[in-house]
Amino acid sequence: NNDRPGRYSRFEATAALDDLAGDKGSVRFIVEKDGVRIYESALVTGMSQATAVGPLDVTGAQKLVLATEYGELADINDWADWCDAMVIR
Repeated sequence: NNDRPGRYSRFEATAALDDLAGDKGSVRFIVEKDGVRIYESALVTGMSQATAVGPLDVTGAQKLVLATEYGELADINDWADWCDAMVIR
């Protein structure tokens, strides 16, 4: 398998609240590279447009974490989606 950690240079995605959230919910999208936060979105709500994430430099990364943190009302209606996520050589 040629898909070993550390072989990629960029990460890109689109992040948004799912349609199930309607106009409710709020989250922040987080990307960590080897335990270091390299991206944090502004607060994304059900009223927000989809958020472009990246391109982010992930050169040499051994571990990439995509996380979603609760927004204003804890986990109420926080149906979050990472869409079209990709790592690029």
